[in-house]
Amino acid sequence: MEINISDLNTFLNNRFLKPYPDLIYEGYGDYESNEIDILYEIENYGIKNISDLEKIIPNRYIEAVTKLEVKLNYLGTLRVLLILNDSEKYIKNYNDFNYRNFWEIGNIQSLEPFFDYFNISTEEIITKTKD
Repeated sequence: MEINISDLNTFLNNRFLKPYPDLIYEGYGDYESNEIDILYEIENYGIKNISDLEKIIPNRYIEAVTKLEVKLNYLGTLRVLLILNDSEKYIKNYNDFNYRNFWEIGNIQSLEPFFDYFNISTEEIITKTKD
């Protein structure tokens, strides 16, 4: 069964929002298409169900967002999890599938300390993604 937006909302609410309300914003941002976009990105990444999504959360994720005071919405949280799990795969998918609503460069750069915490170069993400 494919993941739908209702499944994602329930997962994100239960996994992050309820236990850590200061670490995540509810919702997917300002554009209605963001919900469709993230479902597309998750599908292309190979995530088939919520169990698959749960498996890619790094053990130190909550530690990192707490320590570095990172607060993202649902869209940002999901994209960060995909990048943390396999940044090369995410970048390849971004380039191959022409993701429409990718973060602006400034948003990626603002997360540099967070990605550094996991030894992922924001510069590499920026230079490897097509405009």
